[in-house]
Amino acid sequence: MKYIGLFTLLAFLFIMGCEQAVDVTVDIVPNKPFIKSTKLAYMDTTGLIKGNISQVNSIDTINFIDSVIVKDRTVDLANIWAQTNLETGCKIEALDNSPLFGKYGDFSKPGKYRVTAPSGRTADWTLIVDYYTPQLGCLADRWTGDLQCTDGIWESYSPTYCKGEKLADSCTKIKLTFDFWGMQSLETVLELELGEVDLNTFIGPVTLINDYNAVGGGYDVTFLKGDAGTYNASSSELNLVLNFTGYGIGGDGKYRFTIKK
Repeated sequence: MKYIGLFTLLAFLFIMGCEQAVDVTVDIVPNKPFIKSTKLAYMDTTGLIKGNISQVNSIDTINFIDSVIVKDRTVDLANIWAQTNLETGCKIEALDNSPLFGKYGDFSKPGKYRVTAPSGRTADWTLIVDYYTPQLGCLADRWTGDLQCTDGIWESYSPTYCKGEKLADSCTKIKLTFDFWGMQSLETVLELELGEVDLNTFIGPVTLINDYNAVGGGYDVTFLKGDAGTYNASSSELNLVLNFTGYGIGGDGKYRFTIKK
């Protein structure tokens, strides 16, 4: 009887081993009609790719939008090469005369594309290629508080203190207070207005709202209202070029300061 029991046990273990060795394979057809990324490159008139374009992809698989943000605003979006990376097995076709991938084309306007997955599922995508635009916020906030003011005529005579504040709580008006030539007796207060920024260069004009006359230490000098230089919203620098009288500084007679945090 003990041999019968041993035989039964061995048979059971053999059957269980066979069951565990069964390989059940499920064939799943890819069902994601998705764009994974889009790559941009420069191309010359002969059709040769000259180099990649610095970019950032943002993929929205809910609304089927691929946003490609280009950092270099000198890139001509109407004359670039583009290629797309799709989910496994997908195919893509251009709609509404949109430029073709893998070819030289005009990607300056949104393009429409239909992506088809191996399962047959489709999705109509929008490709948007555009330049990066920083959030400018309140411009005047860039030049409030303690600032570094560098004299552009005689750097060694730069102000020892320089403070900025919003004028009338405006985001486009600043009041700068500093000791001109490092002399407290020549404390100067300039009321400046920031003009509209150029979104291609992020540079805008600066205007001195009122004349300012500084008298002290044997000097009588005046900063004259009007064009007063530019500001750079990318580097947060004020590059002042002020009409100036009362002392012979040479050159074009304009006084220069660079102002930043």
